Amino acid sequence: MTSLKLTQLYLSEVKQDIFVDFDLISGENLIALQCSNNQLIILDLLDLSTELTDLPYNLYYVKIPQTYNLEPLKKNELKQSYNDSTLLEQHRQVLQSAYMAKFSCETLKVNALQFKRPPWNTPTAESVAVIVTNSGLCQILIKMTAPSRHWNEICNVNEFFFNEKLSSKIKGLTRRHAVDCYITAAAWHQKEPILLVSFENGYIAIILFQDAKSANIKDICITKTLEKIYDINLFDNFLLIGTRDGILQLFSVNLMNDMPIITPLEDLWNKKDNIVCSKVIVNKFSASIYLVAFNKGPNIIIYSLTTKGEVMHCKELHIGGIKVTGIQFISPSDFIVTTITNDVSYFQINFVDQREFEIIEQSIDTDFKTSNVGILGTLPSSNTSVLTFILFRNGEYTQQCKYMHSSIFINIAKLERLGYPIQSTITSKNVINSSTDNATILGMDVFNNMQYDNYCSLTDIINTQLPAVLDESFLRQLQTKFVFVSNFLSYQRFMAKKNLETTAFSLKFLSLSIQITHVICRLKYLFSLKSLALSEFQIESINVFLKEYIVLIRIFRKLLLRHNFVEHTKERFLNFFTKEFDVNTKNSKTHVAWKEKCLYCMDLTKSDTMMCDRIHKVKRCYISYIQLPIISSRYCPRCQYYVLEDLSLLQQLFSQNEVIRCIFCHSVFVNDCI
Repeated sequence: MTSLKLTQLYLSEVKQDIFVDFDLISGENLIALQCSNNQLIILDLLDLSTELTDLPYNLYYVKIPQTYNLEPLKKNELKQSYNDSTLLEQHRQVLQSAYMAKFSCETLKVNALQFKRPPWNTPTAESVAVIVTNSGLCQILIKMTAPSRHWNEICNVNEFFFNEKLSSKIKGLTRRHAVDCYITAAAWHQKEPILLVSFENGYIAIILFQDAKSANIKDICITKTLEKIYDINLFDNFLLIGTRDGILQLFSVNLMNDMPIITPLEDLWNKKDNIVCSKVIVNKFSASIYLVAFNKGPNIIIYSLTTKGEVMHCKELHIGGIKVTGIQFISPSDFIVTTITNDVSYFQINFVDQREFEIIEQSIDTDFKTSNVGILGTLPSSNTSVLTFILFRNGEYTQQCKYMHSSIFINIAKLERLGYPIQSTITSKNVINSSTDNATILGMDVFNNMQYDNYCSLTDIINTQLPAVLDESFLRQLQTKFVFVSNFLSYQRFMAKKNLETTAFSLKFLSLSIQITHVICRLKYLFSLKSLALSEFQIESINVFLKEYIVLIRIFRKLLLRHNFVEHTKERFLNFFTKEFDVNTKNSKTHVAWKEKCLYCMDLTKSDTMMCDRIHKVKRCYISYIQLPIISSRYCPRCQYYVLEDLSLLQQLFSQNEVIRCIFCHSVFVNDCI
């Protein structure tokens, strides 16, 4: 059997000051990490894949309410169930952490149990999610637009059942439901705006939305299933329900009728061992076969099911390690398992005949630097073998060091066999899309395998094809090169502890080329407008752009490097810029009477330097090049360049359908908290 290799492509650290503990609560189309400061960290993998971001994820936050609490109801129910139980059941109950937490002296900290985004391939699904906490609260959230990095509540699902007017319209609702609204789990339908929520007392509610983004409800139905529901998983027309007792049962779901019907089919685990099935995943092996995998402690159980929900075959695996932290299918027949002890196991399912299968374990080599860290879980990409592993520090010394214990690490790796990536069939476009996957693998492989001392980054600039006419696509090409070269320069600093001359020159070359291109493009747009309709800001920007062009060209001419072949490339760019500038400004009327004053001393600035006689280094907006006030707060989070606060002014330099972004990396501007 051919050996597999898991190559580390990227390792990034996520740190917050008051974090103490982490828990991976979601791994479907995003990563949600529960932390100790009453909030979730959401790692949304390339949600904005059109941006030239450094890292293959975006960071978002969800605040977990600590005031809304259904614990009094929960305590009464636990106490009553304890009194009504047999001696053996009482012994089992007091061993449960949930029972002990409810009757402890300390106030229970509210944590999130689930955070799920709908699997629909629509813009609505990308901006809507449901969260369930251990206090019985269930909320539907919406992701705020940039520059905000938060998910905010749009509705409280619990209130649907407390509301007397709405509860009277719920099909199947009785007084019992109105008293106990302690929600334990939630699951989205794969194609329709339908949300299923489960209650502690064993009921399932089906909520049909007209519009999930505005929480506009069309219908609600409720029906009885199992007691002590811990989790629910919905796939196609089937529902997997797990209980706190450890039971896992398969149900069929019929949503076509006025009153949805949930029918029990098969018991995938019927022993009340009090070990919950926390990792349950489903994959479609073929048109007629489903594969279901879940863990019971250090064991993995795999079932094959027909499309009618009938069990065909079952296998059980014992995995090394005291805790399984992740199970993920990476192809129709292959899956990986991770444990808290850093074991990564690879398994392949082969069907001996139409009903029976065998599981073959393949050896897998890793180059992870995982000393004193543990694996919280893993998340696959959509079309290739890029895997994201969540690591956390677990060494004994970290318990005494707050700084080190508050870190988690995002480890991105490539799974390959004999140098060829293993293709995956996971289709969720919300994880990492196919084109970005290829760019991620290529870019990270270049940084890992290329020798920095033999690298000449100027080659990429020399081979740059100049367009016939200057346009925005050329600017985007320069931006892409700029991001790559700046990242590579950071890599060289890390490896060689210095800036290599060729790469530093390349970065300056690209920076000036981008600015000159931007200035010419803005002048081209402004001169295309009617001069009588120009605003005062646009007139001022034209004058500043004309002067800034002279300054940038002069600096560009002075760029020097010992390599002689650079001069030819520099002259080629200079001739191109000069020609485009002359073509786009030949019919313009410059406003000679306009004068600019230094904001520090109010002296006039010189057109050849854009500075006053005292050479004050006034900060300028990197979109309009107009002087910035002493205190500015809007900036690019990647490049750290500041721009004017009023984006409506900057929008006057662009057409209405263009979004204002950083001219160097194409990122969205954010406000600094000052």
